[in-house]
Parts: sequence; structure tokens; C-alpha cells
Amino acid sequence: MHTLDALTATQLAAGATIDRPAAVVRELIDNAIDAGARQVTVRVGDGAIHVRDDGCGMTANELAVAFQRHTTSKLHHANDTVGITTLGFRGEALAALAAIAAVSAISRRRDEPHANEVRYAAGELQDFRPCAGNVGTTVTVERLFYTSPHRRTFWRQPHIELQRIADMVCRYALCYPHIAFDCAIAQTDTTVTSGSGDLAQSIAELWGDTDLIPFSASLPGTSAHLSGMLAGVHSARPHRRRQIIAVNQRPIAARGTIAHLIDEVLPPQRQLHPACVLHFTLPSESIEVNSREGKEDVMLRSPSVAARLIYAGFKAPQHFPMVGTVSLPLPPMQVLGFHHEWIVASGSEGIFLLSPANIMQHCGIVRQPRGRLVVPPLALEEGQSKTVRQHLAALDALGVDLCSGPNGYMLQALPAACRPIGATQALAHIIKALRNGATPAQAVGWLFEPEWLITQLRAHANPWGGQTSLVIGHHRIQHGLRRLFTPVTPAE
Repeated sequence: MHTLDALTATQLAAGATIDRPAAVVRELIDNAIDAGARQVTVRVGDGAIHVRDDGCGMTANELAVAFQRHTTSKLHHANDTVGITTLGFRGEALAALAAIAAVSAISRRRDEPHANEVRYAAGELQDFRPCAGNVGTTVTVERLFYTSPHRRTFWRQPHIELQRIADMVCRYALCYPHIAFDCAIAQTDTTVTSGSGDLAQSIAELWGDTDLIPFSASLPGTSAHLSGMLAGVHSARPHRRRQIIAVNQRPIAARGTIAHLIDEVLPPQRQLHPACVLHFTLPSESIEVNSREGKEDVMLRSPSVAARLIYAGFKAPQHFPMVGTVSLPLPPMQVLGFHHEWIVASGSEGIFLLSPANIMQHCGIVRQPRGRLVVPPLALEEGQSKTVRQHLAALDALGVDLCSGPNGYMLQALPAACRPIGATQALAHIIKALRNGATPAQAVGWLFEPEWLITQLRAHANPWGGQTSLVIGHHRIQHGLRRLFTPVTPAE
């Protein structure tokens, strides 16, 4: 038995903290953001990584100890990770870089007359001197893992590693749209964002996509909140790199619980994952940031909170992007039931989720005969009457008979194609949909018999063009059918 020397221990720990070039960029961007940077510049090429920021910078004394292990300004005790708002906190990243690469850092604070430069190689201090430099910090990393060259054999092809860096910068740019990013990487496109603070503009600058759908959701009585953007169908990819997730502005990888929830509400279509940006704001005490070395995951004390936010944010079926298929007839399918507000049917290609609201919109269904009467008529509350007042004509054309009574409106009849659900449940759904911005046709669509809706869609010249069907491959059935189907309520 023997005790490892300090350099060997640091190099072993560095292998877990810095495993590939993208991890270098991640750690340096974390430090730049924690320093209050408004502009971050990344340059990768010729075996070197340069990251420059315009943050607060470091004094000469701070720079002298910054590359020593477990040196941090973010916390003092392990319990300080509860509620921590900085991206870095362990004090290992710079020491890890100094142990496995040749590193130089130039930093200057605004109130100092000059900058200072420090150089490390294989964990040894090579030089420390004053120099010229702008306010902020510039870190250059060369000869990564030259002290442990076997680690490089586990890297992928060079173009894949460079793409990982580009994806990493893109993730941070969308998690921090108020910070301007300028990234130039060999063999990849240049990434530039203006730092305007507008998430939609940042997505347009990075993905060239302006067909965006914003969404948001909050849980009453809590500080939990979700906001973000769903990109258009042309931004979908066969991988998850365009599914950007941030928890309390901390970028995390699209995997685990949240990734499964995204698959449930936004299933992959034709093996393409919809592109989206999700910003979660959760109570600080409900997450644990010190769960993995790479800091790309967080532990959720109550995963159900994230699930409720996602379900609330994507409750409107029109959030689904368009299915990119040519004009083909719908294959034979058998209706299985309802999952939330979607029709679930089994077909030769797998499980189909069809949105009644989108079928109504795509097929232009705005008129239906009146069907069975509601006996006795169902009186609307004052708030419900106020909601339906401006939609009376459209609802009447769809077969929903609402007449004015002495104490407000009364529901007297439902559409002829209405499935056997209670009048109270039908009215509650119509009111909820209208309050959420749905059109009368979309609000009433959920009431119709699913077989009748599929028949209307099948008769359309282009049934796939209405964003109405989502085909989940058989390997995705588990996520799409995770919950039990909504039971049909007996007729009143």
C-alpha cells in the first residue's frame, strides 16, 4: 500500500472531469458565465482551444491560485450546493486542465492597469508574469491529454469531436440567449449569436428556423415554471442534439426522466426527434447539481413536478410539428382508446396518435347537425357563459345548442356524431379548450366519435398534411402508452 503523489491523484481525477475536448469548452464556458460575461468567444483549431470572455476577470493573487486543486470562490461547505446558482463549484476544472495539458490564462479586472498571465504544463507552473490584455479572461488549452496519450484513443473521429464542441456551444447559447457567443471551429460552421436576450432570435441565428411555437406552464401555489420554444419540422433530427434542456439555467443532457417525458408528449416522427428548447425553473432545494462529474445531469427530488409542467405546457395538440410525409392514404387502423386528448389507434406501422383538434382544422369541419338532447338542460355558470358568449354562432353550427335562459346560458344538445360522454364532461372540455385559445371547431373535435374523425381524415386528399397523425415505432410504444387510456364516461 502506498499514497499517490498529488500530481498523479490530480491526473486521475482529471480523467473523470475532462474526458474529451467538448468537456474543456464546457468547463471554460461555465467559468465565463459565472464571471458575468456578456460575450464569449470560442476558437478551436490546430490542436488548440481558446475561450475568451469579457467577465469580471481575476486579480493577480486569484490567478496565482486558480489552477490549484479544490480552489473555488463559489462555496465553502458541501451543503452550499443546495440553492447554488453558479455553474461551477467544485474547484477542479482548471486544476484538471493544468494536469493533463499545456494551459495558459490571461486575466484582467476592470480596475487594474494591466493583465496577468500564468502558464502550466503537466501540472507544473511554468511562468507567471504581467502582460497586456483586455478586461476578462482568456484561456488557451493545447496538447490535451499529452500526459496520458492513451486517453485520446477513446475519442471519436476528429470531425465528431469537433461537432460535439459545436453542439455544446449551441446548447449554452440557447440556455443563455442574453450572452453573445462567437464560435469558430475547424471543419464546422461558425456559430454566432447576438446576445439579444430573445430566445426566438437565438434559435433563428443558430438553426435558421423562424417557424417557432412558444409555450409556457406554471404550477399554481409553487414557483415551478416551464418556458421555451418548439421548432418547426425542418429542425427535427435523428438525434437529440437539438433538444435543449436547462434546469434553473443549468444546461443538462437530453436523457433520463425529462427525455422520456419529451418522448411522451413529442414522440419521434419517422425516427426524427422534434427540436425544442425547455427552460425549467424549479425550487433550488428540489434539485441536486452535484450528481455526476460532468455536471450534465441533475437529480430531481420530485420528478412529477417536471412531468406536470411538461404535460401542461404541451397540452394543446397543435404543438406537434408537421409530419414530413408525401400524400399517401391512411393505412387501416383500429381505435384503441384515448390518451389524454389524443385518439390512440393501432395500424400496420405501429401506434398512431391522432389529434381530434387538428383533424377538425385540417378537414375544415365547421358545421355538423345537432344530435341528442341534454335532459334536463345543463345550466352554465357565470364564468362559463362569459367564455362561450363570443363563440355562440360557431358552436351552434357545430351542433352544440346553447340557448339563453333567465340565469345565463343552458346546454340543450350535443352534436350528432358526439360519442357517449356526459354533458358535464363535454361542457367542461369545451370551456377549457376555448380558454386555452382553441377555436370552436378544435374545442368540439374531442367530443366526436374517433372512428368518424378518422373517416373524415381518410377522405381528405392529403390526410398527412394536417399535422394530425404521429406514428410511434414499436420501440416507442412503451412511452406513448405509459399511462392508462382515459376511460369513457357513461352517458348521462
